Amino acid sequence: MKTKYVVAIGTVGLVALGIYLYNKARQFKKVFDNMRVWPSGIRNIRVQLPYLLFNLDITLQNPTDVPFSITGASLVTLRRVVVYRNGKFLGQAEVNLAGLEIPAFGTTVVRDLPFRFELVNVLDNLINAESLTVNDLTLSAVVEVFGQQYEIEG
Repeated sequence: MKTKYVVAIGTVGLVALGIYLYNKARQFKKVFDNMRVWPSGIRNIRVQLPYLLFNLDITLQNPTDVPFSITGASLVTLRRVVVYRNGKFLGQAEVNLAGLEIPAFGTTVVRDLPFRFELVNVLDNLINAESLTVNDLTLSAVVEVFGQQYEIEG
């Protein structure tokens, strides 16, 4: 008889946890569908053949009324940030940053992401460009939530 209670309580607990995680995932999807990302600073530029290496700051904006805040337990991870210019791939940073906090209607800056661009891609863009500034770049951030990846395009 005691076993029946343990099984019943365990089942109710698992169902409640499943409902909680489902609702959290829906909230995160709402945030990610509306989130914006853009470059906000560049430094420590260096050449290490055949790559151009630098650190880039990115700003993540949450334009929704749902605050996004998870730390620890690796439930949310910023996996990588990819940089394009006029639709052409330039390079990316493998980040694997667990835990993000972005307030409702707010922004968060993620600093010093270690980017690596192949010099061939950079030279191709410089040859075909009249100018190249941080504002010319398009960023795509890949975030993993509860094992599912979302792409946020800037």
